[in-house]
Amino acid sequence: MNIQRDVNVNPAALKFRRVSDELGQKNLNRMQASSLDIYDSLAYELNQTEYIFYREASTRAFPFTNLTQSGNKLNVGEGMTVQAIYFNVLEKIVDEGISEIYEPDGLDTASPLGSVALGEFDVIVGNQTILKNLRLLTSGSFYNKFAKTQQQVYILDNPFFVPPLVTFEIRLRVPRFTPILDPQTTYFLQATMSGFAGILSLKKTL
Repeated sequence: MNIQRDVNVNPAALKFRRVSDELGQKNLNRMQASSLDIYDSLAYELNQTEYIFYREASTRAFPFTNLTQSGNKLNVGEGMTVQAIYFNVLEKIVDEGISEIYEPDGLDTASPLGSVALGEFDVIVGNQTILKNLRLLTSGSFYNKFAKTQQQVYILDNPFFVPPLVTFEIRLRVPRFTPILDPQTTYFLQATMSGFAGILSLKKTL
């Protein structure tokens, strides 16, 4: 199904079409309707209080990002309506790869970086701030009407659009704290944006 036909049943597709039309990119509405996750990971550093996801994603590889080829831009013929954002903490043991994945929940003492939950983040698309000062803590099920137990996901009341060839990034600010870390382990903060997408289709859409 292409995006033009999907607008009658999917509000995210309608947002996709309206914004792409306003940007003068009506050809996007003939692309294949799809779903997309874009994620990026940054190593946690003691005393570092700001992390900028996606900006240099092309310098990283799977499983720390899926944007190695395109960096912090979508390709020609692609667009995305971001409907959800979530964060994880990855634990990587020397010579063993990824061993644990945590939600950055300040109430979960299992995570060595639990205090990251006190952080807040902005989303910037094309040098314009789309979301500002959202707290990680309020994505938890105690505060978030859309979250279930043990899920830390922002389901956005107002999804935003990411057009092709326009830069995007998430800026996360975390409090300064001194966690007790295993010297044989590296910790990564990971951000994911998920939503409705249009991807390049040179043939008939399905």
